[in-house]
Amino acid sequence: MALQGSSQWDSLGHVGYAPDTFYAGASEASVAAGERNTIDHWARRGIAGRAVLLEMVGTWQDRGEILDPGSPTEFTVADLERACDRARIEYEPGDILVVYTGFAEYFAQLSSVQRTEMEFISPGLAHSEDICRYLWDSQFSAVASDNLAVEAFPADFSAENAPFGALHRMMIGQLGLALGELWWLRDLVEDCRADGRWEMLLTSAPLNVTGGIESPANVLALK
Repeated sequence: MALQGSSQWDSLGHVGYAPDTFYAGASEASVAAGERNTIDHWARRGIAGRAVLLEMVGTWQDRGEILDPGSPTEFTVADLERACDRARIEYEPGDILVVYTGFAEYFAQLSSVQRTEMEFISPGLAHSEDICRYLWDSQFSAVASDNLAVEAFPADFSAENAPFGALHRMMIGQLGLALGELWWLRDLVEDCRADGRWEMLLTSAPLNVTGGIESPANVLALK
């Protein structure tokens, strides 16, 4: 399966913070051997927790703007706080943060030719230390989105912009967050708009594949 081309989880073995340094000091060899940080460690018990959904499309509309799902728009801490306030949510330790950008349905309506020729661009979390501090201080256990990489894309993997140019290195390698990408959120968002509730129980059963780096998400949202 092309696990980088579907709704997925990135495990803690997906990317390291520095060469040969993965989350909690795991080495590349230990990840490659399936000893540490791989998807099967989550699959043994599954993932379950309270999820909170931030609706960025509506947040943009509230201020008379349109969020372009084919742009590299970066969401700042202030943007996330506005979305949180409009949903009347208070974060709790261990929450799973879910961010709706509209990218998945934008991508779904493109032709096969357009998909092949398009650049990998999508809105998402800003490449900043402020965002990393916000995620850490909010005590999230995971962050998921309907976009390409949770963070805005393209990322900048150059040494000059490390470590915040590519947030994967921080979110996975330092903060130990599970990252969910390319989730289909439109139906859930429509339901939340209808009943005004933007929190839910989220469950997931990743594939129990020894040494796996990614897995289809297999997610249920229960309200």
